[in-house]
Amino acid sequence: MGTSALRDSKNSKEFVELAKKEANVDVEIITGDRESNLGFLGVLEGLESENSEEILVIDIGGGSTEFIVGDKDGVAFCKSENVGALRLTEKFFENEIVSDEELKATIDFINQTIQGTIDIVKSRNVKKLVGIGGTVTSVSAINQKLEVYSMEKVHNSKICKKELDEILQMLKNMTLEDKKRLKGLQPKRADIITAGVVILEGKISRIVQIYANIMEKLEINEIIVSEYDNLEGLMCQIAKKMS
Repeated sequence: MGTSALRDSKNSKEFVELAKKEANVDVEIITGDRESNLGFLGVLEGLESENSEEILVIDIGGGSTEFIVGDKDGVAFCKSENVGALRLTEKFFENEIVSDEELKATIDFINQTIQGTIDIVKSRNVKKLVGIGGTVTSVSAINQKLEVYSMEKVHNSKICKKELDEILQMLKNMTLEDKKRLKGLQPKRADIITAGVVILEGKISRIVQIYANIMEKLEINEIIVSEYDNLEGLMCQIAKKMS
């Protein structure tokens, strides 16, 4: 399936045709809403505990961030916003060492883009926050200082607000080469990880916060990290149709 990158691309049709011609792979470009629903379904499959309370799932991807609120009965609210780790890196971060001005501009942009969604989420009584996608799993690996990435150690791990602060402050002063040597960070993600953590943590200027703001308003102090996301959700959906 194709997500944000193919939704935004001007030549996505050409890509889909080439994928079929060269690799005999049928690529379906899915909407942001369907991506959110599949991500939520995947999270439910991977959670350690089951309850009837609503949870908030946030997926920070390369081009977009998905907000999904729901419970075991399904999704109650979902929204895809055009703020992603790669998109913000290309838009705001010109140098390896991130300046305070770049960080402030990034946070201001995030705030303006997602404020309506934040207001809706704040109005719901959500007690559990789950993060999915490459950014939050990378942050978990960094937080645990994993020399070798381990899905078992990352899945259902937890990150608190203080740990997010410390990781972000560390990353903003590191060069790209420093980040590539950082324990827990896969080298191929080093060039976009800072933007991802800015989205994830958001607490720097205390003006606008994304995860941190939601966590404070909802009195949630930690993020549960899920390795299960839209891929597992798609597999689960297909399996149910076949049964």
